[in-house]
Amino acid sequence: MQLFVTRAKAVSPDFRLTEANARAVVGICEALDGLPLAIELAAARSKLLAPGALLARLERRLDLLTTGGPDLPARQQTLRATIDWSFGLLEEDEQRLIERLAVFVGGFTLEAAEEACRGLSQRETLDAVASLLDKSLLVRGPGAEPRFGMLETIREYALERLAASGQEQSARSRHAGYFAGLMEGGEQLWDDEQSTYLAQIEPEYDNLTAALAWAIAARDAEIALQVVAGAWVYWLVRGSLSEGSRLLNDVLLLGSGPEALRARAFAAAGVLAYRRGDFGEARTAFEEALALAREAGDGTETARMLGELGNIAVADGELARAMEAYEEARRLCEEAGDRGKMSRVIMNMGSVANMQGDAERGRALIDEAMVIQRELGDWQSLSICLHNLGRVELRHGTPEEAASLLEQSVDTAQKIGYRELIAYALAGFAELALARRELERAARLLGASDGLFDQTGASIEGEEKESRAATLELLRDELGSEALESLRAEGRALPEALMLAEARPQGAQR
Repeated sequence: MQLFVTRAKAVSPDFRLTEANARAVVGICEALDGLPLAIELAAARSKLLAPGALLARLERRLDLLTTGGPDLPARQQTLRATIDWSFGLLEEDEQRLIERLAVFVGGFTLEAAEEACRGLSQRETLDAVASLLDKSLLVRGPGAEPRFGMLETIREYALERLAASGQEQSARSRHAGYFAGLMEGGEQLWDDEQSTYLAQIEPEYDNLTAALAWAIAARDAEIALQVVAGAWVYWLVRGSLSEGSRLLNDVLLLGSGPEALRARAFAAAGVLAYRRGDFGEARTAFEEALALAREAGDGTETARMLGELGNIAVADGELARAMEAYEEARRLCEEAGDRGKMSRVIMNMGSVANMQGDAERGRALIDEAMVIQRELGDWQSLSICLHNLGRVELRHGTPEEAASLLEQSVDTAQKIGYRELIAYALAGFAELALARRELERAARLLGASDGLFDQTGASIEGEEKESRAATLELLRDELGSEALESLRAEGRALPEALMLAEARPQGAQR
């Protein structure tokens, strides 16, 4: 920033760093990767453009930064010329490598680099990466697992070269194919494998969305379907329901691709729509997936879709119809030997039994489901079972048991970062606080729950929606509307770790 201000004053003596333009100057320095020459060239534009206007135009930085000092060597009079000169010093293999690596967004692993450089041997790729690191054209990120990236300025230049070479589409195709393969089978993983899978997606998320955008634009339905068939679990668990629904719908609008993959994509679209509270859209998607699964003779996927349509029947208040769908789904899962899907069907059967007033059968079914889920390490489903049991204890007026089960559900959900479940649990903790006459804490917990629901885009339905409304009404009567809304705002603003500490005042120190 000091360099920018110094050079800006040289061309515009009245330039000052102020509260109004400081954020834009920071943005300029970050966008230019802190490169001194690039910052000098940008500051030279200050006579014409204010920092905010300059920052807005930096998307095409190589074309904008073309004014160097007349006393500089020719290669330093524009940023493009400087990078041109640097690239001219590279070996041909190094030039090809950095052009292909430019399609990665947000960095890449060594394995991904090897895939991008298919045609080079592993040794040649390693040598080229090491050489580019030495020449500062690649950078290595922190951590024991090697991960590499390039400055955005270098990446923009390399992408231009890649496009001019006529190899951009093949490079993007390899990139998309690699990440489609990375997604394969992810939604079927349990135990710590699922936690590892979700954590693996985090640093690659920009690459995944870039691969998906290319596949959609290129109308490569198979690649696009492979990506979303694995990524939807990430969108569900991490609470990116709206983004996931939009991307899934974009893929399904392509209207082609292998039927098995289309069935999985429709099923995923249905799950995300259901969690958003759009039951009509969810029903349509599940029915499409069910028809494709029946046509393919896929008993396991047919069972899964029957179970999802049973969930829609529950939302519609048609409990008998839901139980019929669950019974058929359970039979098909048993025939296929799919214990994972069967446990989730049994879990839902238990919830419906509770709604029908048969608490004994409901508890027996949920216990049966949890035995399987613990064996498989299906943390997502297990956290839901524990939460549902906690809700039962809340209804029965047994707060100690309810608190224990809600805590267990949260501990289990945290294994995979299941934020929607945590949002539901916070509302349950608010009801417990209200029962203990801890009114202010109850209001903050409801606000914390509201904040997480807003972030995930999930909707609150059924009995829990009614309980929430009743809790709010009681708190409003006790605290008054102004105090209630102020406390809810406090809770909404809490970081997630503090939300959970607020939820468990005695257990927070564990």
